[in-house]
Amino acid sequence: MEQSHAATPEQQLRTIQVLVWALMAGLVVFAATAVVVGPGGPMAPAQPSSEPVRAGPLLPVLGALMAGCAGAFFAFGAAAKKQARKAWEARADEEDGRAKIIAVLSTSSILRAALVEGPGLFACVVVLLSGEPLPLAGAAIAVGLMATLLPVRSRLAQLEEAATGMRAIR
Repeated sequence: MEQSHAATPEQQLRTIQVLVWALMAGLVVFAATAVVVGPGGPMAPAQPSSEPVRAGPLLPVLGALMAGCAGAFFAFGAAAKKQARKAWEARADEEDGRAKIIAVLSTSSILRAALVEGPGLFACVVVLLSGEPLPLAGAAIAVGLMATLLPVRSRLAQLEEAATGMRAIR
């Protein structure tokens, strides 16, 4: 007897949550590590090998990177609605349509989380090199944006409504 190994919609939604939580946790742990072992941190080397890098010149770079990636974060969110509508129009039946919308949600969520994780990691590197806390704001913004991706069921309902013009399918 042949068994199907296709993930259920619930498993797919759970996978999105786990991936986003993992990206957020990694960013938070890296930020904490940067604070603890960076210059001036409680576990910083007693004799640093060189002068710490000044964060000042890197802040405009961080700001531009964060602004660009945050803009793309929101643009990809809007694009997902259009993709979901096209996927719904190309459906074989309602179950197929819902599966396609979940696939759009999954791809969009992972892409959007990765887009803001990069600047968040850059912010942590600046903290690690400089010991200055201001760049942590970039990491906090990245974590905050990723957190908006976590209510996957309500986001799925919104995407289904955008795609079908009706309230959530199920």
